[in-house]
Amino acid sequence: GKAKPFGKKKIPEVKVKKKVPQYIVTTGASGAEAFATLQAHKRGLIAVQSRFPLQTKLFGKQKSTEEILVGREELKESNPKIARAIDNLRQIEIDLGKKPTTSLATLSEYVKEALRRDAFNIKYARSIFSIDKMGDNLKSIAGKSKYSVQMAIDSKKNVHVFDKRYGWFTYNYDTK
Repeated sequence: GKAKPFGKKKIPEVKVKKKVPQYIVTTGASGAEAFATLQAHKRGLIAVQSRFPLQTKLFGKQKSTEEILVGREELKESNPKIARAIDNLRQIEIDLGKKPTTSLATLSEYVKEALRRDAFNIKYARSIFSIDKMGDNLKSIAGKSKYSVQMAIDSKKNVHVFDKRYGWFTYNYDTK
């Protein structure tokens, strides 16, 4: 579909239901995700770190951290979602007057497995938060998380992106 803009806004507020256990799902990556796991632990949330078989390290693990090894069958179920995201990202590039460069063929097997794991996480999420670089037009993601962000958009999830240059953005499904 057509490129739809992200709308600039302040830090997104997430309403927490006190009686329902709250989880934060991360990929166990270093940096921002390890920091998020630590912050979740400090706030009494359960952190779930999902990984795929090729992923050997998890960062930021706390006492309240659970680990999920995403199985081969579950990973394979993600392939159509990845293909759809890539098709939509290529269309966005075309809509922006650029030559499409997004391609599954350029990704390593490790990155493909990471995307499959991300699709598994997105399937069960209500909201997705990404820290990445916005494109020059501020209507697309320029960094590595563009694939996962697009899968979340395709799945109609609440999508929030933080760009350290510009602040928070929330995907706006109502924009034509």
